[in-house]
Amino acid sequence: MEDYKDELDDYLKNLEKHRIHDFLYRISEKDYDNIMAPFRDLKTSKQHAYKAIIRKKISEKLKLDRLDVIFFTDNEIYIKIYIKISQKEGADRRACGINPQLLEEYKEKYFSDDVFKENSFSLLESVVEDTLSFKVLNPYDFKKRFISVFINIIELIVIIGTQIEKDKDIKGFSLYLLREMFDSFLIYISEDLLFHFSNQDKKAIEFLSCFNVNETIDSKGVKYKANPILDATNHAWNMTTIRSTMFQYKHAKQDFYNKKNALISIKDRLKDYRNELQQLNQQNMETNLKLENTIAKIKSNEKNLEKVKSSTAQQIKFLDDNVEKVFEKKLLVSKLFKNEDKLLDEKKIIEHEIRDIDIKFLNKKKDFDIWVKKYNENEKVLKNIEQKGHPIDKQYENLKEALAKTLARR
Repeated sequence: MEDYKDELDDYLKNLEKHRIHDFLYRISEKDYDNIMAPFRDLKTSKQHAYKAIIRKKISEKLKLDRLDVIFFTDNEIYIKIYIKISQKEGADRRACGINPQLLEEYKEKYFSDDVFKENSFSLLESVVEDTLSFKVLNPYDFKKRFISVFINIIELIVIIGTQIEKDKDIKGFSLYLLREMFDSFLIYISEDLLFHFSNQDKKAIEFLSCFNVNETIDSKGVKYKANPILDATNHAWNMTTIRSTMFQYKHAKQDFYNKKNALISIKDRLKDYRNELQQLNQQNMETNLKLENTIAKIKSNEKNLEKVKSSTAQQIKFLDDNVEKVFEKKLLVSKLFKNEDKLLDEKKIIEHEIRDIDIKFLNKKKDFDIWVKKYNENEKVLKNIEQKGHPIDKQYENLKEALAKTLARR
């Protein structure tokens, strides 16, 4: 560990070369890989420990403020300096007093396709796993931290994605965009918390336990005043109702996915049935063609037999296997009778094959029709769930929105 700290100290001596803006540093992929290489293959908990070391070293090196944020993505590190605008200069806190028309012009010019939303969620995903993780913050620390982190996310995107130069305009435009994303950010965090809670994550359970109608004390002995999770109807959620809702929601989703997977399996089965029916149909056509050829041979043999029997000659020329030969009449008649018996036996065998194929086809078609019916029924159920939703979905949405509002309450 000490060797690693020394290597990191040496690397961070050249940190200024990564400065791309007065308020932003970016350590790009190649340098990021060099920094992270020693623990790329370690467990997530170990990686978090190393990231904490990197964060501490960078903070000390740049003398970062509590409002500044270090973002770790999959292949980059961003060091975002919080932009501070004096209260006097930004009397209107909504967007630093900047004309809304100018803000709209900025948005139309730089983010007309709303790409900033996708980029901000990409950053938020990293933040939720690190800077704002319930694994490292309690609710009290989260409430002190989350707004400045949200602002830094948008400021970072504005700095990278625009050519806006004035600090005030960057700040104001960022606050303007954040208004669109604020609720969505908190909903995303709520979803993450509830997901881990439903999977029995101890830290998520501990985090949510702090939101209570009564004063609570966490594992570190920190007291929290009553701060219940209230929904739009002023209904207070507790651990029991949260656990019950998440249990039902998780099982409803699992049931939905099972139905969806079952539908995929049925679809694959139907595909196999279609192939088998096509093969049987092809066999039927080929076997019927064999039967037609055999019947044609029988008729031809009968004609030859009649000609030979009606002939007065004792020696008869006859084409045998495409070779003309001379046969005694009696021997040729006997040969043609034997050939007829052989062809009639062959006809019976082919007719039996056709009956077997027809039976297989009919049975397979019955199975196919049964599975088509099952597919249609399951598809109808799934479409109904997708259109109307499961009854528990509304309850989950109420819980998620209530938690988001509670997280935002300061």
